[in-house]
Amino acid sequence: MAPELELHTDGLENRVKQAVESILENETLTSDLEDQSAKVLLDWGIDWARTIALDTAGLDDMVAGDTMSQRLRAVRRLMRAVNKWVGTQQGIDAEKSASLISRMLEQAAILYGQDEAMTIDAVQMDVFFGLRQKLAGNQLEMVAAVRRTIEAQFSEGGEG
Repeated sequence: MAPELELHTDGLENRVKQAVESILENETLTSDLEDQSAKVLLDWGIDWARTIALDTAGLDDMVAGDTMSQRLRAVRRLMRAVNKWVGTQQGIDAEKSASLISRMLEQAAILYGQDEAMTIDAVQMDVFFGLRQKLAGNQLEMVAAVRRTIEAQFSEGGEG
């Protein structure tokens, strides 16, 4: 029994390592951000990658891979949306900004196990537009504020 347990533990360790590497090796996730801001976004993505991989404890590699795939894709999509929304502050109009906010919230819904087709309401949009206005020009604070805001919005509903 001990060798089987070791195999599962090794498989889990490898999944965690691969999930984290999939974030670290993807330069498109932070390409529009300054170094400090990129680090904050990477840390958030790595936290999610670890959580997603650890959620597969006890599963064989094939089932674990299928289980992790959609959620890791959501992490990358969320990160890309944050990267674009924060990194191109001056270069996007309100419509594009709203589209990126919707994408962030849709991907967060997947990560928190909520309906991905959730309705984005005006209050949620206003929160993000308010962040953008208040923190314009400060990428580091914007990335941190996006994380706090998303975590607060999704944990209020008892999810995550």
